[in-house]
Amino acid sequence: MFGATTPAQIQAISQAQTLKGLSGSTSPARSVYWIDSPNEWNQSLGSSSTPVLLMFSATACASQCPRISPSSKIVGTVFLDTQCQDSRATNWHSGTVTGQVALASGLPNLQAGSQLQWLANHRQAFDWPWPSGIDALRVQRVRGSWRIGS
Repeated sequence: MFGATTPAQIQAISQAQTLKGLSGSTSPARSVYWIDSPNEWNQSLGSSSTPVLLMFSATACASQCPRISPSSKIVGTVFLDTQCQDSRATNWHSGTVTGQVALASGLPNLQAGSQLQWLANHRQAFDWPWPSGIDALRVQRVRGSWRIGS
């Protein structure tokens, strides 16, 4: 789903966005949220023009993935790292997700009241395009300056 992007890279992107002070109300808005907490998620995130990636890590899903509060609305992608264990997503509650929900296992059943809707640009939060004019198959010359020494 994330191509060659590793979980460690996603976590690093989330941490970098936090250190830069990005949030849902800043410009640019924060787009990647790495969650290690097993507590219920109570925050609404994303919009149709700025979807987010909300990733519940293997740590968050160690025994049971955190549910999303019925009052929370997520626009983008929600990923549950269930470590291929269906039982960690049993009776999971999605809140309202407009975009997609992905799991590293099956989803035995979804708790009543969960709402899922499709959003065409849900990957925008983590599918970063190459800069224009850059060919990833060749070494590129990038303008700048450098020097050796201190």
